[in-house]
Amino acid sequence: EIIKRYQEAYPTKIVGIHKENAGVSMARNDGLDAAKGEYIGFVDADDMVAPDMFEKMYLYAVEADADLVQCWRYEISPGNERKVRRPGKNCTGKSIYQNPQIISAQSGFVWDKIFRASIITANGIRFPLLRYHEDIVFIFQFDLYASNIAEIREPLYYYQSRRAGAVTVSFSEALLDAPKAFQALNDLAIEAGYFDTFRRYLWSIEAASYVRRLNDFWVYDDKGFQECVARAYFELFDKYFYNWQKMIPKRGATKK
Repeated sequence: EIIKRYQEAYPTKIVGIHKENAGVSMARNDGLDAAKGEYIGFVDADDMVAPDMFEKMYLYAVEADADLVQCWRYEISPGNERKVRRPGKNCTGKSIYQNPQIISAQSGFVWDKIFRASIITANGIRFPLLRYHEDIVFIFQFDLYASNIAEIREPLYYYQSRRAGAVTVSFSEALLDAPKAFQALNDLAIEAGYFDTFRRYLWSIEAASYVRRLNDFWVYDDKGFQECVARAYFELFDKYFYNWQKMIPKRGATKK
């Protein structure tokens, strides 16, 4: 009913897609199929954006002739505490080929960015049907074709962190999709012929993800599931990163 009211109020701007819930990746892919704008952005259902967020990002994208523009974000805790989060240094540049550090410096979320639609369409870029880290795969696919990646140094997105029911606090089999997402990243880099160039930065985000899982293990009651998650990461690292055991902090689970 809410969507219908907005469609009626803004018939040239809002398109409603009515179908059974098939997950966030499928919903976003349906949105990409229906989108007609010059740039495309995403918003999670329980987050908020500044009223002028997309206007500012679009105008900056046009001015800079950027393929991707990223902004800073507010992270809102359950107690309504607000913290400014920003991407890492060197998150901008002409491309990831000229500045590979962009891969690990930019955030791993699509909702604090806008993307040039023509690049998405021309290269068939879509979200993988995963429940974890699907954003990272989409962003990396786009980065492979982007020739100007820019940043607005202002928090414009309001992210509700650690919200009940979100994947960020839901420890389930969805976590096993994280290594699958990273495998997709590594394979994309190999297919592009740049894995050796990107290896250091891919390792950075994949190892960081593993360490975050270790830090969250205290939440799990099922020790067998802890081992299952750790094993999935170990298999990923064995396949793509030689001698990785010497590069990662030795905490929590150990390889058997």
